[in-house]
Amino acid sequence: MAKRNVLVEISREASKRYRNFQERGLVPKGKGAWQEFVKEVSSERKDGSFIGNYTAKGYSEKLGVPVEYFSDKTKQEIVESYLENLVESQEISPSEGYSIEKFQDSIKTMGFDEVFESDDLISQVEEFVKDVQKASDRYLDFDSRGLIPSKKKGVWHEFIKEVQSDRTGGSFIGRYTAQGYTRNLGIQVEYGTGETKQQLRIRYLENMLEKYKAELLELFDKNDFLSLASKYNKEAGFEVEDVMTVDNFNELLALAKKAKQMREEEMYLFRNKKNRNRREESGMIEDYYDTFKHELGTYIDEVSALMINYRVIS
Repeated sequence: MAKRNVLVEISREASKRYRNFQERGLVPKGKGAWQEFVKEVSSERKDGSFIGNYTAKGYSEKLGVPVEYFSDKTKQEIVESYLENLVESQEISPSEGYSIEKFQDSIKTMGFDEVFESDDLISQVEEFVKDVQKASDRYLDFDSRGLIPSKKKGVWHEFIKEVQSDRTGGSFIGRYTAQGYTRNLGIQVEYGTGETKQQLRIRYLENMLEKYKAELLELFDKNDFLSLASKYNKEAGFEVEDVMTVDNFNELLALAKKAKQMREEEMYLFRNKKNRNRREESGMIEDYYDTFKHELGTYIDEVSALMINYRVIS
């Protein structure tokens, strides 16, 4: 009686699993797959070593991606995970690409050709093949220009994700893709221009120099630095035309440090600001001094860090 009950339980659990996979289109007709599910459940009561071709373990082992019973994952999503895994594991490379024939050969070898050869799935793979080709072109273009770091993992996958995102209207931006460089550097970077890593570096630093010149002038203006300095004829070198003609980071950094030094050592400039009540100045001067000193200090640290990170000599 006990043995009969065990057989009933095994049969019931196997039926549940079988029906679930059947409903999801993962069990081909006329393959005797039902027995695989019975053997799987029975094996789990012992050592769990049996792996059927069309069971969850069988799919997971052969495809290299997790496939589970009673999940909402469709055949399309399983194929998508399988293809993504091929990219992540570098079984699909930018130099070799991918094709429908490779996909068909693989699933046939695994014994899944009847499951994964429907028209809708083939169309899905065809779309993936196009994405791989486009991503390969972009990757190899950036690689030839020195824009792909040699020791970074997962960069190739970023390009496929970018292409897929472009196609579906998504928002993915990979760090080393054109959109990634554009966002992180703040300048437009495109595929197919031939611009090398060194040329891009020069353009980026030129852009940052102009940005930091404008920021320094904004600091001067916000803190009335020029109007105060001009009362004692100290504005030389700090005026707009002086700052805008600076053509390297060392000169710009020296200018910012000089302004900071002036504020620290020549406080009387503040005391003579026009229309200020002298009786109020003693209470306000420290706040002004601290704010301007702090802002200039932060600015100097940022410019210095940029010069160190990009090994800027001048």
